Amino acid sequence: MWAKRRSLRAGLICLEERRHVLLLDMHHIVSDGVSMDVFVDEFARLYAGEHLAPLTIHYKDYAVWLREKMQDESYRVQEHYWLQAFKEEVPVLQLPTDYARPVVRQFEGDHAGQVWSEHETDRLKQLCAKQGVTLYMALLAAYGVLLSRYAGQEDIVVGSPVAGRRHPDAERMIGMFVGTLAMRSRPAGSKRFDAYLAEVKAAVLGGDGESGLPVRGAGGEAGGTAGYEPQPAV
Repeated sequence: MWAKRRSLRAGLICLEERRHVLLLDMHHIVSDGVSMDVFVDEFARLYAGEHLAPLTIHYKDYAVWLREKMQDESYRVQEHYWLQAFKEEVPVLQLPTDYARPVVRQFEGDHAGQVWSEHETDRLKQLCAKQGVTLYMALLAAYGVLLSRYAGQEDIVVGSPVAGRRHPDAERMIGMFVGTLAMRSRPAGSKRFDAYLAEVKAAVLGGDGESGLPVRGAGGEAGGTAGYEPQPAV
């Protein structure tokens, strides 16, 4: 039977004498994508009769460490970084959509994909090597330019998920570590792409280095728009 008011619920359905279906429902407050991978891997190993090594620390230890970290100077440095990045009014991406943005957030839509040829991929990798950036940085810059052209805006904020597991002891831990980096860039029409790519690189490295502070924590200090908040472009 399903338990009530639990972060993890489990149920077992018997289809036949030797055939069952295990149902799991885990709240996002106690897990993320990496946690689910760890959970499935360890469950399979236990089912196979293996013995798992005990964890050196637990999520509660991480929570205590994070609370203590919020009191030291390094936290203030991170806070200052994000306050500077968003000291100006945060832009709202105004894409030319077919329909007006609804008052109540909806999740309807579709996606479109494109497969690059091996030749195009090699040329992109050559560009990355020449500019000293990663493939992620180059694609993020291209995405910023695309959004800028569609929206007619030269101040773009793109949210990118990060695992948040900065310590090796957290790699096999189940818990909510994931966060979103809000990276701000300005793909002005008069700016060369290589110059803009260098700015994106700095934003990625700077944001990742200061990812210990939730952006909403700094957002409360920097101020924001009340009411409906559109999702960042991810």
